[in-house]
Amino acid sequence: MIDQDLAYSRPRATAARLAAYAAEAHRFTEKTVLLTGDAETLATSNGTLCLLDALRLLLRTVKHLHVHVPPQCSALLASVEALACKLEFGTPIVFLEDIPQWQRCDAILSVGWRVRPELPWTAVNSNGWVARVSSGSALLPPECDQHNPVGALGAASFGVSEVFKRLVGLRPERGSMFDRMQFSFYDYSVDPSNLGPILLPELHLPPTLLAGGGAIGNGIALLVSQFNLIGKIWVLDRQAFGPENLGTCVMLGPNGVESLKAEYLSAELCDPGRLHAIPLTGEIAAVKHAFGRTVPFPVLVLAGFDNVSARHRLQELWPDWLIDGGISDFGVQVSAHYWGRSVGCLKCQFVEEVHTDHTTLAAELTGLRPERLASPEDVIRSEDVEAAPSERREQLQRNVGKKICSVVSEAAIKSISSAGARNRFSPSVPFVACASAALVFSKALRLLLEGRDDAPPRFVFDILTGPAGGVELFEKAKATCDCVRRASIIERWRQERLLAPADNLTLSDQLL
Repeated sequence: MIDQDLAYSRPRATAARLAAYAAEAHRFTEKTVLLTGDAETLATSNGTLCLLDALRLLLRTVKHLHVHVPPQCSALLASVEALACKLEFGTPIVFLEDIPQWQRCDAILSVGWRVRPELPWTAVNSNGWVARVSSGSALLPPECDQHNPVGALGAASFGVSEVFKRLVGLRPERGSMFDRMQFSFYDYSVDPSNLGPILLPELHLPPTLLAGGGAIGNGIALLVSQFNLIGKIWVLDRQAFGPENLGTCVMLGPNGVESLKAEYLSAELCDPGRLHAIPLTGEIAAVKHAFGRTVPFPVLVLAGFDNVSARHRLQELWPDWLIDGGISDFGVQVSAHYWGRSVGCLKCQFVEEVHTDHTTLAAELTGLRPERLASPEDVIRSEDVEAAPSERREQLQRNVGKKICSVVSEAAIKSISSAGARNRFSPSVPFVACASAALVFSKALRLLLEGRDDAPPRFVFDILTGPAGGVELFEKAKATCDCVRRASIIERWRQERLLAPADNLTLSDQLL
């Protein structure tokens, strides 16, 4: 039995941060959403993918999800029911045969082009690299014939974001509803003038590493599974799925809880004879010495760690192409580093926090004066209690008579335990993570199709206000960073690892 409070904990925690702008942020998961679509749109491959992707997202957003698939789409209905059976973890999804009673729904997401402004209605569709959404009176373009899963996932993410705004009662000053918004995942333009390049029937994947099996990694894995890819991909993560991941990870169903993330996603991605997916379980710092030995160095890295230290360790593999996805509460981000270009690497772009020195930290944790910490074998006295900050006096009073070293040790252990809990609990919503994943994979797709990516190396936007307010960043490499300071050594090592057996990589110990 899945604990639903835990399963929805991360989306709820994210919504709670909107409390000042959203009167219903505390109860949005209890509302009713209808997922439906126009038969002509659902008959296209983009329409099919958009509906299935939206289902994956919505069942992690609300407990009460109803689905109505037009009777002309019987084959699609069977696919939707099978996916629901695999993924639902709480209240069963309700499948409606008759025309729904629209007025009973708190929000309606329709995969199509028609709009109904008299209802809480959002229409979404996609064509090529372009995602479209409208929650107002403006119709969407009806053409959806250029197949591309990136546009479909982007459209589903934007659509579920609109549903979320309705459910929490978001005030317009924080994020107004979109009226015929279009966004190209090819060049980041709004109201794009073209649909982007047509996909090839199949794409050959170079040795690829999917780093991170959390919310962003799940979105990337979903896209990998939807393309006709040939090659090998390694999936790296150190953790197992917990029930709290059900609210954010779009590939995960209840049967995957307690499975190792790397193994679960690898099993989902394997396509015998075409795509071979191999799990790598462990910390990047622990497993990176396997690269060049039991695992080939990746040419392409698709990263979803969303952690500064892990990003740095990944960058130290110095692949040809490293594309990183990041999220904040509602912020969507992609960053890329391509070897040989002057743009900053992930070590330039993401700076680790400066840690407080041990004495200052111990004083903060215990309330003891720094000069008292210099006598660790002494005991806590009443004058220490009086001199402590008010918020620490009660804690110190309980420890009068104990050795200072013992009190510091206990406070440090408690702090580490609390920090660990905070690190394991990361508020997020799945539609933000999947929008980030769509940006990551769109860059990879450009590289696979064209051998280059001319889009900005870093792009950031808030999903509630939309990509029209996004920021394109071209950050130069820092002169003090390894990508500049040690560029010639790194390049020698990159050439050496292509030509020499792994055991003869003389520079590897310096660089790994």
